[in-house]
Amino acid sequence: MEMHMLLWKAVSLFTLLYSLGLPDENAPKPSTEQRCDFASLYMRCDGCNETFHADSNDFHSPNYPQKYPDEEYCSWRITVSLSHQVYLMFTYFSLQFENNTDSVYVYDGDKETGEVLGVFYGGHPPPKEGIYSSSNSLLVIFKSDKNSSYPGFKASYHAVNCSGTANPDFTYQTY
Repeated sequence: MEMHMLLWKAVSLFTLLYSLGLPDENAPKPSTEQRCDFASLYMRCDGCNETFHADSNDFHSPNYPQKYPDEEYCSWRITVSLSHQVYLMFTYFSLQFENNTDSVYVYDGDKETGEVLGVFYGGHPPPKEGIYSSSNSLLVIFKSDKNSSYPGFKASYHAVNCSGTANPDFTYQTY
């Protein structure tokens, strides 16, 4: 058990440092192919901490559309072309209803020090009209507690002109 705890602490520290934006470009980055399935240690790594550089993409909570695991921490860094903004739309959203439980945090820019554009949970879902960044980057963080889990969320983003004009075809669902 001590070996598992040591490994969990090392992976957790590595993931935390990466999510805060390591200044060293040569530092290793979590792989989306990596599986850390230590269920008893509350750590999963499969596709949970990703960086996107495409002008559009989709992502979702772990195990979506099945229930997400307890005590999960995931981050998605989104960077689109310069002179564009990120338009983020949650096309499905189902988390615990209570505040201070399972939540999605959206930050303007690519670090947690950026302006908080919203903290969303089951009783306070993201806006149906979507969320716009003020620059070409956005950070999305998902945290779950150890009580109850739900299907989670599915989200899409697109690069839009700085005027905020977007023409994506999204349908929003919540259950």
